[in-house]
This record gives sequence, structure tokens and C-alpha cells, in this order.
Amino acid sequence: MHHLFDPKEPGIFRSSRWKRAYSPDQCSVTTNNNLEPLYADRNVVDNFPCSQYRPILNTIGMNIPNVQSIPRARWNSRKANWTKFASDIEHACIEIPARQENLETFGKLILNSAKWNIPRGKRIKYISRWSDESETCLEEYEKRPSQENADRLLNTLTNHRRKTWVKTVENLDFKQSSRGAWTLLKKLDPATSN
Repeated sequence: MHHLFDPKEPGIFRSSRWKRAYSPDQCSVTTNNNLEPLYADRNVVDNFPCSQYRPILNTIGMNIPNVQSIPRARWNSRKANWTKFASDIEHACIEIPARQENLETFGKLILNSAKWNIPRGKRIKYISRWSDESETCLEEYEKRPSQENADRLLNTLTNHRRKTWVKTVENLDFKQSSRGAWTLLKKLDPATSN
């Protein structure tokens, strides 16, 4: 059996006397043949009127969230060719005299150089932790839908998420700047409101 509990969720029972929330109800799921817990999600729903209890919604099975992005092209600064961008501006700046009336021309120069050297694009739908391996597993599942192929797809997402978490924790550095580390720790703390 695997225990489902998230300390970040609000309490289920709200005591009027003590003005605190408690979580007396528990939920457990079984494991599959590989002794891995079944994919399950537990959500505490908002308050019911005139009741001290909040209902719990348990969902068995994996839901892959689609994130709807704003349909606007964005600059991808990680894939930019910054050396070419800088050299284009330097070569063109020689021909522009340094006067206030040429400021608009200089702005257009920077924008044109950015259009040539910084890629832009947009994603209509985005699935978190999606990779090329996940794409091939999805294609295989769509050709031959089976529990084995579905588990392989979900395992690729889980493994990718686990690798990302390990990489995040390994890159925490309190010596250089502790801001990122403390931000992550505050997100993990169940006592905070966010």
C-alpha cells in the first residue's frame, strides 16, 4: 500500500473552536506488479457552505496537464547567436553618426539585428517535462495501445521529472547566492500559504 498525502494541501476538518484545520482522513492506493504505487491524485475541494468538512477528490490514473500558452511569439535568448548580433550592430553603428535625431535609427538597427540572430516562436500547447523519448513512446502507444506502452510513456515523464529535480538540487549553492536555494525551500515548506 502507498499513502497519499500532500502536506501543502489545506486541512479537511476546520475546527470552529480552535480555528485550525486538521487532516484526519487518509487514503492509500495499492501497487502494481513492479511494486510501484498506482498513479493517483488527491485534491481537497473548497469549503462546503455550513459544513466544517472539505470533500476530498481522489483520482486514479495519470493526468498529463496541457499548459495553454499565450499565442504570442517570444524571443528565445538561450538559442541566440550573441556574437553575430553584437558584430552586426558594431558594423552598422560605424555608419550612424552619434546624434539625437539618429536614436530611432539605432533602435531599428537593434531590432533588425535581433530578428536575424535571436529565434522567435510560440507554443500553443505545452506539456511539462515532455521530451523526444516521450514523443516516441506516445507514437508507439497510439499505434498499439496497451498498458505496457502506457506505463512506458508515464515512466519516461516520471524519470525526466526525477532527473530535473536531482539536477535542481545538485545545483543549489549557498556559497555564491543563496536566493535561489531559499526560494526553492520556501516553496517546499507546507507552513507557507503559497
